Amino acid sequence: MKKDIIRQEQLVSELNKKGKLTIHQVTELLRVSESTARRIIIELEERKLLLRCFGGIQSLPTAGVEYSFDVNKNQMETEKMAIGQRAAGLVQDFDGIFLSAGSTVKQMACAIQKRLIDKDLKDITVITNSMAVLEILSNYCNIMIVGGVYRKKSQDVVGSLAEKNMNSMRFHKAFIGTVSVDVKEGLMTLDMEINSIMEVAISRAREVYVLADSSKFDKTAFTRYAMAEEVTAVITDSGLEPERVQRYTDIGASVIIAEL
Repeated sequence: MKKDIIRQEQLVSELNKKGKLTIHQVTELLRVSESTARRIIIELEERKLLLRCFGGIQSLPTAGVEYSFDVNKNQMETEKMAIGQRAAGLVQDFDGIFLSAGSTVKQMACAIQKRLIDKDLKDITVITNSMAVLEILSNYCNIMIVGGVYRKKSQDVVGSLAEKNMNSMRFHKAFIGTVSVDVKEGLMTLDMEINSIMEVAISRAREVYVLADSSKFDKTAFTRYAMAEEVTAVITDSGLEPERVQRYTDIGASVIIAEL
């Protein structure tokens, strides 16, 4: 038992340093078999000290930590690309869509750009509070940036002016990011300003899609903007195991899996 505790502490310490580890890295670090490594991982996940993801494990971000676009854009990049491509496929000709800030939504903007270049999509209008989205799509479609206060670290625009402008619009579809997804607590973010933007976007859209890689499930953040069952669908990657997907469908949430 004492040996298991030492191994668990060693694994959590290394994971907190690196953010993500493969199963192979875990077996090498702990010098154990793959089956033993998986047992230790399951025990730590049950204690909410880490999260299993595609091919390995992911650390849990601390609630209340300030969001950084530059830091988050390099985490779960393959998964975010798959989610972005799947979400971009839901956009139709002549749609007016809202794209929130966030690294996964940025990947969606890249996929939309490719569709526009390939003439697979035409005449869409994009409304966004993301400077990254603006940069990616400004030369390829009609685009509007909501006014407000620019935040350099998160590369977004927030505040009462942004909310007022959005409240005067209607969107066919809204595609928004999230920090966490939980069965009981819902869809959550790290601060009240972006939380308010999400609430307005949801209220002004016919369909709402939340883009969340599998590392964001079954944990909480600071403030909730909606329940998972209140949006059209949550789009995630195939790292979310079927039994975990079932927990969300059981409460009436729709989960779309983007295959890697």
